[in-house]
Amino acid sequence: MYSYSITIMRFMGTVLGMLATAQAQDTCMSNPCMNGALCQDMGRGYTCLCNEGFTGNNCELEMDIHFAIDPMPLPVVGMGQDEHGCYADGGYQWCENLSECVREWETPCPDSVISMPNTPNVPYNCATWFDGCNQCQVTNGQLQICTMMMCFTQSEPECLNYHRLSEGDVCYRYCEDGSEVNVDLRENCPSGTVCSAPATLGFDTCGSSAWTCLASH
Repeated sequence: MYSYSITIMRFMGTVLGMLATAQAQDTCMSNPCMNGALCQDMGRGYTCLCNEGFTGNNCELEMDIHFAIDPMPLPVVGMGQDEHGCYADGGYQWCENLSECVREWETPCPDSVISMPNTPNVPYNCATWFDGCNQCQVTNGQLQICTMMMCFTQSEPECLNYHRLSEGDVCYRYCEDGSEVNVDLRENCPSGTVCSAPATLGFDTCGSSAWTCLASH
C-alpha cells in the first residue's frame, strides 16, 4: 500500500512538471501581442509580428505614417494652347470682341451676326422675305414668322417670291455662282405683262440680266 502511494505521487509530479515545462516553453499562450499582431515563440521569449501602422515590443504603439510627397497639380482641360493662350483641344477659341477664350456653346462670341427680323422696305406684295440671313413670311408688307439662324456673313436683303408680281418685278433669275437667290416666277406676272428677258441673253441671268415682268405688245 505504501509503495502504491509513492508510485501515484511520482506520476502526479511528473505530469505537473511536464505541464510547467510546456507552459514555460510556449511564451505565446498568454497572447501578449496586441492590435491583431502574430506572436512567434522563440523558445526563451517571443516576437510580435506587427500589422502595418503599429510598432513596439507588443505592437502596442500606433505609428504616425507621413509621406513627404508633393501634391499632384490638378489637370487642366486641354493641354495645347494656341497663340492667344486658348486650349483648343478643350473646346476654347479666341473671341476678339470679348478679348478672352470662350466656348461657343457656353459663351457665344458676338463676332457672329445674329439677324433680327426688323428689315425695313419690304415690298407690299412680297410673300417671302430674305433679310440676308433668315427668311420671313410676309403679309401686307409686314414680317410675320421668321427663322432665327446665326449667320457669320450678311447677304443682300431681297424678296424671294411675291404674292402677286407687279410690272418691272424680277420674274426669273439664275446665278451660276450663287451670288444671288434664284427666282423662277415666270407664270406669276400680272395680267397684261409677260416675263421678258433683257436685250442681252445668256445662261447666267444675274443682276441686270434678270428677267422682269414687262407689258406685252
